[in-house]
Amino acid sequence: MIWLLACSEYGVRQGPDVPVAEPPGAAEDDFGDPPDWGDCTAGFDGLYSNLAVEVEDAEVGDPLTQDWWDAPAFARFDPNLEFGSGWWPVDEGLAGDPAYFAAEWTAWLRVWEDGEHPFVVGAKDDLWVWVNGELVVELPGPQDYAPQEITLPLEVGQYPLRVRFAQRSSEGSGLRFRPLSEDLSICLPE
Repeated sequence: MIWLLACSEYGVRQGPDVPVAEPPGAAEDDFGDPPDWGDCTAGFDGLYSNLAVEVEDAEVGDPLTQDWWDAPAFARFDPNLEFGSGWWPVDEGLAGDPAYFAAEWTAWLRVWEDGEHPFVVGAKDDLWVWVNGELVVELPGPQDYAPQEITLPLEVGQYPLRVRFAQRSSEGSGLRFRPLSEDLSICLPE
C-alpha cells in the first residue's frame, strides 16, 4: 500500500484568486479611480442645478431628501470652492432666479499625514461634506454666511470627497470650503 501511494500522482488544490486590494479609503461610488497624485488637476467637478420649485417649497423640509441634484442645469470645473458672499451662479429665468439653486462637487482628497486637519467652512444656506461616504460637515438650514475654522480627524489615505450646497432664500448667498493644511491635497480623478 505504501508503494502505491509513493508512485501515485497528487495535486495541490489552488484557492480562488485574491482580488487586488483597494487603495486606503477607496469607496465604490461614481468617483472613478483615484488620481495619479504626481500629476493631477487640483479642483472639483461641479454640477449646478436650478431649483425649479415654488419659493415656499424650497424654504422648508430636508434638502437631502429632495431631488435637487438629479437634473443639473450645467457642469463645470471649479479649481476651488472659495466663492465668498454674493455668489449667484445659476440664472435661467425661473421664478425666484438667481436665488434657489443647488450644487454638488466631487473630487479626491489625499491625506499625507494622520492628524486633526483644519478647514475653513461657511455657507448661506445649507452645506454638507462627505469624506469616504461619511458625513463630516453639516450646516443645515438657512443661515448667515459666517465662515469659520473647523478641524477634522483624518488618517493617511485617499478618499472620495463630496460637497453639496443648497441656496434656499433670496437674501444673500455664499460658500467657502477649503482645507488649510499642507498635508491635504484635492484632485480630480483621471
